[in-house]
Amino acid sequence: MWLSDTSVQRPVFAAVISLLLIILGLLALERLPVREYPDVNPTVVSVDTFYRGASAEVVERQITQILEDEVAGIAGVQKLTSSSQDERATITLEFALDRDPDGAANDVRERVSRAISKLPDEADPPQITKQDSNMDSTMYVNVSSSSRSIMEITDFVRRYLEDKLSVVDGVAMVRMTGTRQYAMRIWLDREALAARRLTVQDVEAALRNENVEIPSGRIESQQREFTLRTDTGMKTAADFASLVIGRSQDNRVVRLGEVAEVRLDAEDDRYVSRSDGVPGISLGIVPQSKANVLAVNQGVIDEVVYYGDMTYYDVRLDGSAGFDGQARPVRIAMRNVFGREVQDVGTRANVSWSPGSLVLFR
Repeated sequence: MWLSDTSVQRPVFAAVISLLLIILGLLALERLPVREYPDVNPTVVSVDTFYRGASAEVVERQITQILEDEVAGIAGVQKLTSSSQDERATITLEFALDRDPDGAANDVRERVSRAISKLPDEADPPQITKQDSNMDSTMYVNVSSSSRSIMEITDFVRRYLEDKLSVVDGVAMVRMTGTRQYAMRIWLDREALAARRLTVQDVEAALRNENVEIPSGRIESQQREFTLRTDTGMKTAADFASLVIGRSQDNRVVRLGEVAEVRLDAEDDRYVSRSDGVPGISLGIVPQSKANVLAVNQGVIDEVVYYGDMTYYDVRLDGSAGFDGQARPVRIAMRNVFGREVQDVGTRANVSWSPGSLVLFR
């Protein structure tokens, strides 16, 4: 054969070709991404908008249709899907394979910014991610505490963990489950309102008009200048209870505390997340469509360990859940290739800390 004859007649040439193949193999081993399947996933950008208290029909009419009309004309869009459900609108755009994810997300963000003024004032700003919002998480970080409430854990996660994990290379979004944010809850007494000839709209108007901070201008003199600020914001339950919402038939001032129960509580307590039966918060890590799953998992655990000493709460983080999805087939394939178990920090790791201590269990 030609190859064997050439190798025998020109051994130096054959040796050089063999060395080149070895060098190319080493470079490929170092630089090729580690994936379960070939990189044929198209660039996907999702737009999520939450409209609390709205039905699916209202969400479709006032949010989904408006955003669809704005993003439908983006260049390179191959498929556009949308779904409207109670309190949530989701739009997913699928681009061509050669489309840059960052450029596609910027185009979507620009189009969505044009439509924000058309959305209802009560709706949350649209959230744009470089991933299908319905994709599964590749790992979970469960946060729990034996002495802290779920609202305190939620405050801790938003202060110290959410932003740090969101900027890990390859992370598209951090999906939090079981969160309970602080909110001033107002339970109206309809009989008390009816007795004073007031409605829910009167209470809402009073809250919108009084619970604000507006600029008050400045005072200027020959030598000095003072900036004025009107502190009209209400911060405690007592402040809200003393809010004047109208007048009764006998022209008496009616305060909110007379027709409602006001207290600081969780904004939404309809959902709960448990880890080994203990209530807490689950942080689902959703990687980008073109990210290395193992590298993303390891980067998340590295961030948890690195920022562990800055906490002041008695909390426990369990990073051992949810690794049997996309990560396990990749590890098994690499073990079959190399003949040994591939070490991955993000595979099984429990991190627990309390004030002044940090321990990592492997």
